[in-house]
Amino acid sequence: PIKVIEYSDLDCPFCRTYHATMKQIMAVYGSEGTVAWVYRHFPLKELHPNAPRLAEASECVTELGGNEAFWKFIDSIFTSQTLNGQFDMSKLETSVAVAGVPVQQFRECVESGRHQALVAAHFDEATEAGGQGTPYSIILSPNESPIPISGSRAYATIKEIIDVLLTTN
Repeated sequence: PIKVIEYSDLDCPFCRTYHATMKQIMAVYGSEGTVAWVYRHFPLKELHPNAPRLAEASECVTELGGNEAFWKFIDSIFTSQTLNGQFDMSKLETSVAVAGVPVQQFRECVESGRHQALVAAHFDEATEAGGQGTPYSIILSPNESPIPISGSRAYATIKEIIDVLLTTN
């Protein structure tokens, strides 16, 4: 009944922190089917020049390996970042291998540019929804207005919002 739509930048240190929060949320609410986590791209190129390419790479991983490969790839990207959040692009294919995707097919997909339009559409969707920075999330629940969340929030904060929504629906 509850969806968290997250607009994220794969080279953003705050997104890395929020990713860990959302993984905790999904460990509690995802297995029982109470919360769905919808990941969208919001690459802030001016701050994180690698972000658009990483977003496209994640979509190629999804195309070639499915949803499970996508999440493994995202986890690998975030855990491989340096403290300032920058991902070392020379490690990209390592994250692809962690996701279980054939590297040559991945290269061909990225070089084709076929996911650029999707990443651009996600970016536009985020700005139209009010996103000005990353991460930017919207929590959707039946019979409630969308709840926008700007920035990274602690697990306790997101859990509280979800628990309130669960009691009112």
